[in-house]
Amino acid sequence: MSNGSALFRVFRDHEYWGLMHGMLRDFWWRSVVPVRQAVAAEDEAAAMSYEPEARHELTGRMIGRSLKLAEKAALM
Repeated sequence: MSNGSALFRVFRDHEYWGLMHGMLRDFWWRSVVPVRQAVAAEDEAAAMSYEPEARHELTGRMIGRSLKLAEKAALM
């Protein structure tokens, strides 16, 4: 691909966005909210225990769905 910009049309895929929403929801409620509560309670040990995993269990599925969307995307 040459340097510059490209415009692709990607159609909505409700299942794709539902999957992403679920992954982001897990991150928010399993990591962000508990850490904020632990920090507010000045419990550093508890805050450290909520470090998220490097990869969500659905990461592979999300990558696969992303690749399928990219394959279908039409260059404008």
